[in-house]
Amino acid sequence: MKTLKLPLLAAVLLLSLGLSAQTTWNCGSPTLTDVTATLDNGTLTISGTGAMQNFANPTAQPWKDVGSSITNIVIESGVTTIGAHSFSALSNLTAVNLTAATELKSIGTYAFNLSGLTSITIPATVTQIDNAAFHTCSDLNTVVILSDDISIGGSAFLGCRALERVDFFGTGQVELTDNVFTWTSESLQIYAYGENTGVKSYADEHHPGQFVAYKFGISLNITEESHTFPAAKYEYEEQEPFVIEISASAIESHPLLVGIGEVTAELSGDGANDFDVNPTTINDIAVGGKETISVKPKTGLAFGTHTATLLISPKNGEAKTVELSFTVECVEGHRFGEWEVVTSPTCTEAGLRERICEICGEKETESIPETGHDWGEWTVITPATCMTKGEEERVCLNDASHKETRETDIDPDAHDWGEWTGWITEKAATCTEAGSKMRTRACRNNPENHIEIERETIAIDEDAHDWGEWGEWITEKAATCTEAGSQARTRICQNDPEHIDTETAEIAQLTGGECGLTAISDTKGQQKYGIAVAGTNKTAKFTVSVPEAAQITLAVYDNAGNLLNTQQLQTDSEGEAESDWKLTNSVSAGTYIVVAEAKATSGERYSYSAKFVVKR
Repeated sequence: MKTLKLPLLAAVLLLSLGLSAQTTWNCGSPTLTDVTATLDNGTLTISGTGAMQNFANPTAQPWKDVGSSITNIVIESGVTTIGAHSFSALSNLTAVNLTAATELKSIGTYAFNLSGLTSITIPATVTQIDNAAFHTCSDLNTVVILSDDISIGGSAFLGCRALERVDFFGTGQVELTDNVFTWTSESLQIYAYGENTGVKSYADEHHPGQFVAYKFGISLNITEESHTFPAAKYEYEEQEPFVIEISASAIESHPLLVGIGEVTAELSGDGANDFDVNPTTINDIAVGGKETISVKPKTGLAFGTHTATLLISPKNGEAKTVELSFTVECVEGHRFGEWEVVTSPTCTEAGLRERICEICGEKETESIPETGHDWGEWTVITPATCMTKGEEERVCLNDASHKETRETDIDPDAHDWGEWTGWITEKAATCTEAGSKMRTRACRNNPENHIEIERETIAIDEDAHDWGEWGEWITEKAATCTEAGSQARTRICQNDPEHIDTETAEIAQLTGGECGLTAISDTKGQQKYGIAVAGTNKTAKFTVSVPEAAQITLAVYDNAGNLLNTQQLQTDSEGEAESDWKLTNSVSAGTYIVVAEAKATSGERYSYSAKFVVKR
C-alpha cells in the first residue's frame, strides 16, 4: 500500500477551491503551439504535430504542479518525439498508451525517469531510446519492444529493480550499449522473437540475469518441402494444382503471440514466372490454425524443365521453402523448321544441312551432294612476248582455291618497247619544200633485231628563206628640219627569187646646226636652246639655221600673242643668220615666243619657233 504524497493533497486542495480539473499546456518544439498536453481525470493526452519540448529537469515541466494527479499518459498520432524529462518524477504514473502514436520516432533522455510505470510497449515506429530514458523506474516489470531496428542508449533501464522480462519482436538490428539493464531484477529474462540478429546475448557484472534468445516464438509448418509435377506434352492442357497445407504452432508462448501474423508466398529462381500461386498473402494463421496455398504450372510453357522456389514467409515465424519442378516434353515426331545449310558443298566435297525442332531444339541433318567445278574465264598470269610463251589461269567459281593453268603461244607483236630516241632531221624544211625527221626505239626482249622506226613530215617553213646579201640603202624621203626622212634596202631568197625581204630605216630630222631657231642670252655667254635669261638693258640673241640661203622674217611675241618686235635677216651661204633684241626696261619678265619664217632662194619655205624667258 502506497502512502499519499503531498502533491496529491495539493491537487485535492485545488479541486476543493473550485478550480477546473482539466488543464491544457503548449509543449511543442520549436513552436510551442505545435504540440499540446491536456489533463483530464488523471489522463495526460499529448497531441499535435512534431516533437515535444526538451525540459532541463522535472521542475521545468508545465504540469509539474499537478504531476501527482497524472496516472495515465496517451500519446496521439502526429507526435514524433517524447522530450527529455517530459514525464520524469511522475510517481503516480502507472500506464503509458502508445497505441495511437503511429509517428513516434524517439524517446528522450530521462523521459520516464523515477516514474511509477509498471509496463510499457514500445511501438514499431520508434528507432531511438535515449540514455536513462527509464532510469530508476522501480515498479517497471515488463517491456515489449516492437521495433525492427532500434538503438537503446546507455543506462536506459538502469535501476529498474522490478524488471523481469524484455521481449524484442522486431526482425531487424537491435543495438544495446553499456549498462542498458544494469541493476535490474536478478531474474530478468530477455527474449527475441523473429529473425533478430542484433540481440544475441547480454550480461554485465551488475546483472546476474540471463538472455534467453528464441529465434522464433511461433513455428510455421508445411506438408511438403518439394514437389515435382507430372510431365506434360508440349501445348498441354491446364495442370492440376499442388496444395500446400500451412499450420502454426507455438514454441514460446507470449500474450502478443496469438498468431503467426501475415504470411506471404513469393516465387524465386529461373522459373519464378512459370507458376501461379494462390493466394500470395494470408492475413494471419492463429496458433493451432491451418491454411492452404495452391501452386500450378502456367499454360503455354516452353519445352524443358521449369524450376522455382516458393518462399513462404510469416511475420512471426521462420520462413519455409518448397522446391517446384515441371517438365514439358516435345510432341511425337517433333516439329521441325526449314532446312538450313551448315556446311556448303564444294566442287569435290559434300555439304551438310540441318533442321531444328522448334519445340525441343532436336536437330536432324543430311548430306548435300558436291557441286563439281564451275570454271570462270581465262585470265593472263604471265603475258606472252615476242620472244617467250605466256601463261593463263582460270578459277573455279565454287571454290577460289581450285585453279587451272595453260601455256599460250609467242605473240610476235607483244614487244616491250624502250624509250624513243630523239628526233633526227633527215631533210630540213624550206620556204618552198617540206622536210622530214625520224626516231627509233628498240624492243627490250630483242634490242638488236626488233627495232621500230617512226617518221614525220616537217611542214614547209615560210620563214626558212635562204637570203642573199642586202642591197644598198635607197632614200625614199629626205629628212628636213621639220620631219624625219626614210630609206629602204632589199634582199632576195635563193630558193625563190620572188621572196623579197625589205628593211626600212628612219632618216633623222635635221636639228641643231643643220636647221632651226635658237634663242640665247648674252648672260655669261652660255647658250640655252629655247630660253633667254636677261636683266635690265640686256640683249637677247637669236640664231637661225636653214638648209640653204634664204631671206628670213624674225618676229617676237609675248605669251598673249602680241607682236613686240620684227626684223628682216639674210642668211649667209651656210644658211645661218643672227639677230639681237635689246631688252629695255619696258620689257617685263615673262615667257616670249620668237618665230622665224624663211624663204630659200630655191623657193623652199621654212618655219621655226622657240620660247625664251625674261627674268627681272
